[in-house]
Amino acid sequence: MRFCLISSEMEHLTACSFAVGNFHVSDLLFHEQAQLPFSTFDRVLLAGFFPGVITRDFTLDRQIPKRDIPDAVKYKFTQNLPVDSEEVAWQYRIYGETGTEYRIRATAIGKAELAKLLRELAGKEIKLDMILLLPLILTEDIFPGIDDMGAPTEQNFKAFSTRSPVPAFLEKAKIDSIVSCAGMVPENMRPVRYRALKRINRTVAALAVIAAAFVIFSHWDRSYAEWKRIENENRQLTAELRELQRRNLKLNGDEKLLNSYREANAGYPQLELLLQELTQKVPDYMWVKSFRLSGNAADLVLESAKDDINFYNTMKDGKFYELRNLRKNKSKEDRVDYTLTLGLK
Repeated sequence: MRFCLISSEMEHLTACSFAVGNFHVSDLLFHEQAQLPFSTFDRVLLAGFFPGVITRDFTLDRQIPKRDIPDAVKYKFTQNLPVDSEEVAWQYRIYGETGTEYRIRATAIGKAELAKLLRELAGKEIKLDMILLLPLILTEDIFPGIDDMGAPTEQNFKAFSTRSPVPAFLEKAKIDSIVSCAGMVPENMRPVRYRALKRINRTVAALAVIAAAFVIFSHWDRSYAEWKRIENENRQLTAELRELQRRNLKLNGDEKLLNSYREANAGYPQLELLLQELTQKVPDYMWVKSFRLSGNAADLVLESAKDDINFYNTMKDGKFYELRNLRKNKSKEDRVDYTLTLGLK
């Protein structure tokens, strides 16, 4: 993997390009006219000790899911900054861990200072993959013993970097493990290679979304067809159940009528004919709740599944009875009770 490391100084920018593995180093000095083919490198990094950089070390519980670590770092780091979290750009790395905790180092730079630096780089047509705030890597895992020298300063870095070639400490820093906040390097300052890869990634992502949408739609279509089939079956079963309930109520009504017939006064010889006439006139959606014969009168209570506005005309005087009284009352479950008093002929 080929790197281009650009170090920021007060008066000029110095770059060294190298290939990890053979440590071939060539020093370049950037002038207004000088340009480097940034797209030929796998990584282009700007590293430096910039004014106003804030550094903090802290720990996080290892039980935090890895996908939630960036949010946890941002919350714990930015809440203790002397400035508003929206005014800084930040990055962090996990540089160690114990049995229960991650050891985190985080750094932040003011967005105003970062914007000034980016304007200088844009004027020199420099392209970047990443900005590295060097205090982030001045840790014991890369520079053993550096903690004994105090704060992670530029002087300490220069003292230790002479003991180890630049590519060596970059390789140990595991650049890909450094997490930066969004927008630290603007899109227009990325190498052409980055933009091409991003277009490829977007194309692949779009194809993946289309494929996923097709799979989801196919699954939804099959599920919808199955749901409609089950809904139709349920509708048919519900209709059959209601018909069975209606027949059951009718049979119960007929049974009550039969029992009333058996208990009726045997002195009325026309009883069977009366019951036959009532059975023919009473609609199928009504059933008998009670029937009582007393002297030359009969009291009949019917329950109906619906209100019948023509029921009086239906039950007017018959061959074996005359309708003396008809009352209607609302029953439970939106049903209607009809109470009839019949005079027997």
